[in-house]
Amino acid sequence: MFYTYSVSHLHVILSVMLWYFMCYMCYRQMKIYNNIEPENEEDEISFFYKPHNFQIIMLLLGIVFCTFCCTGGDFLHYFQLYDMNVDSDEPIHYEQYYYFLTQTLPHSYYLWRFCVWGIAFFFVYLIIRNLDTDADIAYLVFILYLLNYFSNPRQSLGVVLLVLGIIKLTKAKDSYMPILATCMALAIIGFSTIFHATMYAYIAVALLCFIPGINNKYFIVLALCAMPILYYNIQHNTQIIANFLFSSNDEALEKTTHYLESDFRVTSNLFGWLKIIINRAPFVIIMFITSWRVFFKKEEVSYLEKHLLMFALILVYISILFFGNNISAFLSTRMWDTALYPLAFFSMIYFRNHWEDRIIRYSLYILLLSNTYNLIYEIYSVDKLNAEFAL
Repeated sequence: MFYTYSVSHLHVILSVMLWYFMCYMCYRQMKIYNNIEPENEEDEISFFYKPHNFQIIMLLLGIVFCTFCCTGGDFLHYFQLYDMNVDSDEPIHYEQYYYFLTQTLPHSYYLWRFCVWGIAFFFVYLIIRNLDTDADIAYLVFILYLLNYFSNPRQSLGVVLLVLGIIKLTKAKDSYMPILATCMALAIIGFSTIFHATMYAYIAVALLCFIPGINNKYFIVLALCAMPILYYNIQHNTQIIANFLFSSNDEALEKTTHYLESDFRVTSNLFGWLKIIINRAPFVIIMFITSWRVFFKKEEVSYLEKHLLMFALILVYISILFFGNNISAFLSTRMWDTALYPLAFFSMIYFRNHWEDRIIRYSLYILLLSNTYNLIYEIYSVDKLNAEFAL
């Protein structure tokens, strides 16, 4: 039965405190391993900051954050959807997997969230363990880039599974049984489609990056030259592509068409544009610098790094094509937000060898300030949020 739900200021404040505590844990881990002499390491490093223990603690904190914390309106939005689906005979506004959980699990919104975002964060943990990076850098990057957004849309579960599949696919040829490893990677990628209808589009972009000749500067230059033409024909071209990609999936095609024809638009005042600039400028700087070094200066990086970076760039490119066009603004924002996933996992690897780079560090400082602004705003707007979701 549907009823009104709200969050308290204390709930949001505790969520913000946990976010900062996780940042502090990463900072302390980095300080410890930068300053302690090897011969004293075992004596001076506390239980919580030993590498394996640190990762387990971050996993548990991440699951708690994603399950219980409220740092966005989607927390209440999904509670309402969950409540609507409890007594429904068919899924309402979300995929069959989430409806199955709603009908199967004991009636508890938090238990349902655990089986969606808690499990999604567990896959983040598995991804980090599969990357050539340091856990402290990896978790700090994830917290600054994604954590606040990650715990809001349900597509997070599908996207992290897709990234995990990409990582397995790039490493398949070096495994003991490459054919089996490739099949398992493709199965993981295919499995991600059950968690959100838009996963087909993301998979298409991800697989595009495996085509020889894509991950280089010539493709970037060609894409930039074609942008004016594509920009003015984006709605027609997108519908053609959607018909091709989703020809065998009526539900995904219907949802994509709904997004394209939606009258959702974004209008921003001066402060709104300032917020967009503050939120996105650090990512733009990082993408520009790393793309220039990797694709134009041919800095030596792994194939996985190139793939993840190009994946992020293409999603940002698509976001720009949708931005300000005669088409739902939802798609532009969604593509930009999704681009942060591959960008975050790329940065986890790349930053390990570039941590002393001043521009990268300054960009992370700006990200910290940006997150601080957003979190303070969430505390300030609790009453407005409750009023919006009240009956």
